[in-house]
Amino acid sequence: MAEFHLRIEKVRAPSPVAVGATIPLAAGAELVMGRDPDADVFLPDSAVSRRHARLSVEESRVWIEPLDGRTVFVNKVAIEARTVLEPEDWIQLGGVLARLYPGATETRSAVPAMSIVTKTAAVVLRIDLEQGRAVLFGSELKLRPAPLLALAAVAEGASSWVSAERVCERIWPDEPGNVAYVNKNISYVRQAIRRVAASPGAGGELAAAIQRNADSWTTAELDGDAMALAREFLKARKKVGFRLHLSPGEVDVR
Repeated sequence: MAEFHLRIEKVRAPSPVAVGATIPLAAGAELVMGRDPDADVFLPDSAVSRRHARLSVEESRVWIEPLDGRTVFVNKVAIEARTVLEPEDWIQLGGVLARLYPGATETRSAVPAMSIVTKTAAVVLRIDLEQGRAVLFGSELKLRPAPLLALAAVAEGASSWVSAERVCERIWPDEPGNVAYVNKNISYVRQAIRRVAASPGAGGELAAAIQRNADSWTTAELDGDAMALAREFLKARKKVGFRLHLSPGEVDVR
């Protein structure tokens, strides 16, 4: 039986996905690729959906199938249905570019989803959507369902910019949402973060997180200003979207 492997060749910066990571594809393999931490191939890129595509190996051939109407490119051409891949073909999901190669990799067992992601920092933001809770630096953010979903959408993008449309889709997955209403929900999230920033010790932790994940910024600019800290921590940029100043390893969304 022929064996293959997929290699991550390029990612859109900044990204926690490791260039050079390989995913073995043995006969009978069936792997879901996506931003969901429970996906077989975990790709925490803001432009990748939670369940973006499925790879399968059948009768010595590798197939890729877009899931839930998502866009997958094969050799720069968008596909809409299950498609067979040939060795040396390129595939793109969001900002992740990978290539199919013949032959097995050194690791023949199934690659754990998290093995292609570097996570070194401690988790500081935990979001449990089932329980409707978010905890930042040990303090609960008291949020209603819509602001909680807005925060989850931005958190899933980690340190990448997440568009207002993507946040809208997260809050209202089955119907068109109001982008202007997204800004209102982000405002509620910031107010909750401000309350945490105003508590003893938390302001310094927020400032440290921003410094770890921002290109340029000094805590002296916002010293003692809880609202300014909240705005910098959850950054907004017109026509671009929202960005949370945390690394992927500091976020846990369930």
